Amino acid sequence: MTERKTLIAGLFALLIGASVILTGCGKSVTLKYNRSSEIPVIALFRVQAIAPVYNPDAPVCVLYGDGTLVKKKGPYDFRSGKCTVGVSGILEKLSNYGFFDLKPVYEEEPLPGGSTEQIMVYLENETRKVSVQAGRGPKSWKNIINCIENARVSDWKEWIPKKIRLFAREGEAQGVPVLDWNGDASALQRAVASRGVTLEGENAEKAWRAIADAFRKNEASVTWKANGKKYCYVYANPVFPNLP
Repeated sequence: MTERKTLIAGLFALLIGASVILTGCGKSVTLKYNRSSEIPVIALFRVQAIAPVYNPDAPVCVLYGDGTLVKKKGPYDFRSGKCTVGVSGILEKLSNYGFFDLKPVYEEEPLPGGSTEQIMVYLENETRKVSVQAGRGPKSWKNIINCIENARVSDWKEWIPKKIRLFAREGEAQGVPVLDWNGDASALQRAVASRGVTLEGENAEKAWRAIADAFRKNEASVTWKANGKKYCYVYANPVFPNLP
């Protein structure tokens, strides 16, 4: 009777598109997730103490429910494509490496210039978060990071955020190029006045592309000119759909 119940439970899990695993603590985890292209399932962050203009808080990878993976290649260079093994394949790899058995936090005395890596897994019934400081996590941590960050993806394409958070200061930085801002000039004014402003759609894309183009030309520090005013320390954070 017990074997029959186990078989029925396993078949049910397959029907609903989820896997049920047992953690080292004997607790079960159902790897059921939202399959929407707008809902993240896995997010990998790597935070370092560097200037905000370099987008240190932006996630390194975000895997959405439809299998779309968005990957950070540079401060303003993001790519997206379909993960070839799918979301279930990545979740199963995480399970095999013991991710669901890990402690929430692994921290030691911080190393100079070290980074903090954080993985968030958003399942339908729970959220798992594991943070590792300066790479001092469990033995399987590198494998866990690798299966997310280096997941095989087909048809990489440029990813432009539909929504950003724009920051700016009024004034001119010394010894840097002065460029014309081809986006919404009022956005810079509002970013200064409110210590950051949210842009969406075309305004977000124009602002993002302007900053990205400057970075591609190795001009991380730029003074922007718009409507007779000058702005410095202009940067933008991408806003990922439904990522807390």
